[in-house]
Amino acid sequence: MLAVATRTIVMRRGRIVADGRGLGAQDLAKAMVDVAPALTRRAHPEPAESRLCIEHPHVHAGEIVAIIGVAGNGQTELAAKLRDTLPRAATAHIPEDRTRDGIIAEMTIADNLALATAKSPEELISKFSIRATGPRQLAGKLSGGNQQKLVLARELAREPRVIVAAEPTRGLDVESTRFVHDQLRDAAARGAAILLITSDLDEAFGLADAIHVIYRGKLSERLTPAEAASRAGALMAGLQ
Repeated sequence: MLAVATRTIVMRRGRIVADGRGLGAQDLAKAMVDVAPALTRRAHPEPAESRLCIEHPHVHAGEIVAIIGVAGNGQTELAAKLRDTLPRAATAHIPEDRTRDGIIAEMTIADNLALATAKSPEELISKFSIRATGPRQLAGKLSGGNQQKLVLARELAREPRVIVAAEPTRGLDVESTRFVHDQLRDAAARGAAILLITSDLDEAFGLADAIHVIYRGKLSERLTPAEAASRAGALMAGLQ
């Protein structure tokens, strides 16, 4: 990028945070990540059981581990590998494209839920605050936020031991984003091991107990949020 660009713009939280010519790699790395490391972490004992270990990422029961990176560095492939490798009965998958991979638009809400849980659709519609006319409404007629809540209801209602969440709040409004985050925190508090694959750095630092950076298909070592706050930008740019 730096070899061909005459002007570089960095956006974060929908705002331009750097705009100029001749910005160096370290300048870009600093602009990409500006997260205070002193975050309040969820309190839970250090778990002994590792529930998810596909090559590099280790996620223990009761914790959230985030994988961050610039889009196109292998996140989609990692999520697909985990989907195809982990046992379905014990694993929930929240795909990055809810319309293509998360719901069957031509089926009703009730039928979508029945794909993975036998719980009452009326109960789940209420519990997950899905705004719909009822369980017989077609899933494709829901708004994007309510489609995502439908995916969460189906995947989390059975209280899985492992959750792989890929871009779980992409395209959602503030209210729906907060709801998704609360559901992931609650699942971790119940003992689920959660792997969060996200391009939203605020999301990663706000939720994760540990962070990996992915670059060209390879994961960094496991970082604490404080370590990631100082190193993530450089790692995302391939500088370390």
